[in-house]
Amino acid sequence: MRISFFALLVMSVCQPAVAQESAETTKAGIYCDGITPVDSPNFEKLAEASAAINRNFCSALFKPLGGGSWAELQAYEAEWRKILLSFAETSRSQALRIAEVVSIENFDRPFAQLREKLNQDDVNSMSLPGFSVDRGIDGSVLFHFQDRAESARIRMGDNEACVAQFEKTCDALLQEYDQAFTQYKSAYTKITAGRTLDQIDDLSEDWRRFLQTARSQTLFDLGFNTRRESKHFQQGYLVGPPSRQWFFLHPGIVYEHLPEAPDGFETKPGIALEIVGVNYWQEEDSPLPIPFGVSLASSFVDRLDTDDVGIGLMFHFDNRYSFGVSQYGSGETGLYFTVDLLNAINDKRKLFSAYKDRMLD
Repeated sequence: MRISFFALLVMSVCQPAVAQESAETTKAGIYCDGITPVDSPNFEKLAEASAAINRNFCSALFKPLGGGSWAELQAYEAEWRKILLSFAETSRSQALRIAEVVSIENFDRPFAQLREKLNQDDVNSMSLPGFSVDRGIDGSVLFHFQDRAESARIRMGDNEACVAQFEKTCDALLQEYDQAFTQYKSAYTKITAGRTLDQIDDLSEDWRRFLQTARSQTLFDLGFNTRRESKHFQQGYLVGPPSRQWFFLHPGIVYEHLPEAPDGFETKPGIALEIVGVNYWQEEDSPLPIPFGVSLASSFVDRLDTDDVGIGLMFHFDNRYSFGVSQYGSGETGLYFTVDLLNAINDKRKLFSAYKDRMLD
């Protein structure tokens, strides 16, 4: 599932740091007020419409909308689709200037695809249609917007007619059309490309913190975690780490004190198994002022004259320290602690790669 172009546009215009981004972007040469139509003597109306779309994109990305109700945002999306569909019709009508001079096979196929693409909710900065001109095996000229299979064709023998009417070959004429059409997304592409790089940097930093500071997880935990947080991970593109870590059958080494045990066996090392648990690895998401988690856990400690297996709760603090309480069948209560030793030996690169595979699955 791809992020909606219109949602991206709305999120972009609602960013709090608009003034700073505007200043940085204008240094790179994007001036919304200074966008003028490209020189296109044969497609002047298309060039003007393309420049107008370009300015609208540019201004919208720099101008905050404010809060905006859901109905207002829906109306905003509908207005953008209306503008883009109008642009698609202008693009078709300008191409008719060529079709009036030469025969164009499958003329409406690329324009039907253009209208369909610009009317979708999932149009985004990576798939805003461009225009392409190709050569066929027989020397004919093909043009399309998104998919070569949806091309229209001008036969090579029609070049004389193009030169007679437009003083350009059909190929050169379509190149001029390309410049006039493609201008509509140039500012938007530049602006969102810069923001995408910023977002990638932010995501990288979030994952670095997660892998360095969060509790260690086995690949078994990871599978359980991604199922529990499936809405977060299964969006079809890279996301940051989830706010929660889930654990399932997670092992650990503990040191437990059981006062009722025989002399010399009160405090012993053992193994704890977190049957199921959750950890809020960032303090801003935690119910406590520090990262905090809790697990249903079982402890295994070999002692004389006592049960070896207890069941209870394990509490996690600051992603590093865990304290547990185990109740044994004979009525004894054990207290234990553990330190997250797995974090020191975890292959963080392998762990992130596994998370990434699930994001893009």
